[in-house]
Amino acid sequence: MEKRSMLNEKIRSRFASGSKEEKKKKRRELRAIFSNGVLFKNPMLVGALGIYPMLTACHTLRAALELSVILAAMSIPAGLILCFTGNLVPLWARPALAAGVAAVLYIPASALMEWIFPGAIQSLGMVAGMMVVNSMVLSRSAQYAPDHIPSAVLADTVGCSLGGTLVMCLAAFIREWLIYGDLKLGRISSAYSGEGIAHPFFGFLILGFLAALVQYINRRRAERRSGRKVTRL
Repeated sequence: MEKRSMLNEKIRSRFASGSKEEKKKKRRELRAIFSNGVLFKNPMLVGALGIYPMLTACHTLRAALELSVILAAMSIPAGLILCFTGNLVPLWARPALAAGVAAVLYIPASALMEWIFPGAIQSLGMVAGMMVVNSMVLSRSAQYAPDHIPSAVLADTVGCSLGGTLVMCLAAFIREWLIYGDLKLGRISSAYSGEGIAHPFFGFLILGFLAALVQYINRRRAERRSGRKVTRL
């Protein structure tokens, strides 16, 4: 009896350690998904997804924060909704479902943005409405969310939202400083105000430099992991 109890204790401890290892592995995977969305596989910088707001409207830090609110308020719930409902429709119908969900979510998301930043809808104009068909929101909710568990979808959508926020705020920081010579959180400008620096082509320049920086970071990470220098393609 004593030997059997000792054996049972060993089995229980083995299962318990295995459970802990699985939890640690899951946490590592979730952290990797989140960090990929924020930086290493940032949809804006790696896939050029959802760049329209950054190119056209992020002339001030306030505008970037306004768009960040509506991005997070749409992408996170849209991803979770498609996580549970995406597999109920055919693969070809998922983009339409994602667009429909985004259109419904735009109503409370835009209201939240207007509540936090009064006058945001008027200043952003059509850029705010175009968030309904933002390619980052639609691609992550239609392609990623239905095939992954809720915790992974949550880590992905939060990471991508934060990553998009960082890109838009950094672009807005550069533009506002160059246009106005200073930074004011309360500064309001229309989506197409300004000349030169405010035009989309300058946004593409910022996007290109940031994308190159991310590629450099990823290459350095690959070198450290492999222990050898990675040749450029």
